[in-house]
Amino acid sequence: MRTFIFALALLATSMAGADERILSFDSQIHLQDDSSLEVIETIVVRAEGHQIRRGIFREFPTTYTKLNGTRTTVGFELLSIKRDGVSEGYLMERRSNGVAIYVGHKDRFLSPGQYRYEIRYRTDRQLGFFGDHDELYWNVTGVGWGFPIDVATARVQLPAGVPASAVHVEGYTGPMGAKGRNYAARVEEGLAVFETTRPLPPQQGLTIVADLAEGFRRGTGRPGFRAVLPARQQAAGVCPHRPALCARLLLLGLEERGPRSAARRRGAALPTARG
Repeated sequence: MRTFIFALALLATSMAGADERILSFDSQIHLQDDSSLEVIETIVVRAEGHQIRRGIFREFPTTYTKLNGTRTTVGFELLSIKRDGVSEGYLMERRSNGVAIYVGHKDRFLSPGQYRYEIRYRTDRQLGFFGDHDELYWNVTGVGWGFPIDVATARVQLPAGVPASAVHVEGYTGPMGAKGRNYAARVEEGLAVFETTRPLPPQQGLTIVADLAEGFRRGTGRPGFRAVLPARQQAAGVCPHRPALCARLLLLGLEERGPRSAARRRGAALPTARG
C-alpha cells in the first residue's frame, strides 16, 4: 500500500509539472527614425499536446476605430519567424481587421517539450503625439491566452541621446481594462525596461507606456519619435494607440478556423484546440 501511494504521488507531481504554459514572453521594441516600430517577440512555451499541438497562432489587428468614430489602419510587415533559432514555416491570412499567422506545419505534431518562437515584424502609426510629449502605449502580451504567463518583459529602444530624465514609464497588468501594478519598470541608457513581478493568470497581460518629453523630438537634430512623421499621419492627426494595440497571441492547433475567428477578434477565451 505504501508503494502504491508513493507511485500515485509521483504521478501527481509529474502531471502537475507538465501543464502547458508560456514560460517567458519578451518583446523588444525598436523605435525607428521614421516613427515606425520594429518588434521582436520571443515566446518560450511548454507544449504537452493539448492546446499546443502543431505550433502557435498569432493574430495582429491593423484596423481601429478612433474616438470620433472614423476608422484608421496601421501598417504590418512580417519580417521573419523562427522556432528554436531555425526559420519556421507559416501561413498568413488577411482578415477584415488585420492578419492571422499560423506558425508551424499542419501535418506535423510537436513532441511534448519546450519551444522558443521568435516573431519579427514592422508596424507604423502606433505612436501618439501630444503637445508636450510623444507616447508609446503598447499591449505587450494581449489578454487572450488560455494559460498562464510565468514572466513577461519588454524593452523599448529609445532614440539616441535621450537622457533618462526625459522619459516617463508606467504599466498595467491584469485583464482587459485593469490597472494592476504587478510589474517593475526602469529607464537606463537608451532603454525603457519592463518586467512582471508575478505570473500572469490566464486571460491577463502586460501593457506598457513610455512617454518622451517634448524638446527631445524637435529642433535637436536627433532622430526622435516624430523625426520623419509620415505625411498621412500628420494630416489625419492619427493616434491609434487609444485603444492600444491589442496584439492577441493564442496558442492553438493550426487547423482552428471558421466561426471561432470572430471570437478571437473579440479577445474571447477559446476552448481547447483539437487536432
